[in-house]
Amino acid sequence: MSALAEAHRYGVIHRDIKPLNLMINFERNGQPQIVVLDFGIARAAESATRDATRNRIMGTPYYLAPEVLIEGKVTHQTDLFAAAVIAYESLCFRSPFVNEELTGIEPYLKLRTLYAEGQPPDPLPPHLPSEWSTFFECALAVDPSHRFPSADVMVMAIDELEK
Repeated sequence: MSALAEAHRYGVIHRDIKPLNLMINFERNGQPQIVVLDFGIARAAESATRDATRNRIMGTPYYLAPEVLIEGKVTHQTDLFAAAVIAYESLCFRSPFVNEELTGIEPYLKLRTLYAEGQPPDPLPPHLPSEWSTFFECALAVDPSHRFPSADVMVMAIDELEK
């Protein structure tokens, strides 16, 4: 998340946060660190939205934020939404919204419909503490104004959950 926070401070939006674009690296002290890869479609905030509103939606459908699919709007919160999807998948071993094999344009259409209807993420498995549900309700909210305002704030929320 620190890499996203740093990119966002410079006005850069990755636009394709997904498991294949993350790598675990171990620092000299043995601490794991997640490294963000492939900034190939990253853009400055203003040009990222312009691309999406010209029917050039970039990114992997299952990790695209609702505002990208519905309005073509791209902000730093679209990256945070994708990171939250990855966190959900890591804890639950399934997607928060769509758990069926879809191909071609199907995932875009299915997710766009679910988001337009205000579909919340699927409930968490019972073995996870209820605080994680609150975290994901915020991190995966359809309305970006209900999400964490920055990567730094999202990290603080995760740190609180891990105490």
